[in-house]
Amino acid sequence: MKKLERNILDEAILQAGLSEEQAREVVRGLRVGLARQASKDPGGKIRLDETTLKELEETIRIGANIPPDKASKAVENIKNKIKDLNDPVVEFLEDGTFDVNEAEDDIHFKMS
Repeated sequence: MKKLERNILDEAILQAGLSEEQAREVVRGLRVGLARQASKDPGGKIRLDETTLKELEETIRIGANIPPDKASKAVENIKNKIKDLNDPVVEFLEDGTFDVNEAEDDIHFKMS
């Protein structure tokens, strides 16, 4: 299992054109957004489909006070970094894991 470590997250967020301070807020918002989404499922997991990704973008946009296009780019960059790790299970900080199914271009998140 590979880890989506903080430096990888920061790199993805900075590539979206955000500052280091905004990157911290984006990671904070991402953690809150994933936890909120996963809490809706009895098994504590979510599928990162288009709807869920849009909700995460909105959470990040509001939490970090950034424009919608930068929130969208940050989420897209993070999703790509998860896939770039090329592992079926990617640990997200201490919050949970991303399960990646490349064949179906599908990502799920499961709370720890």
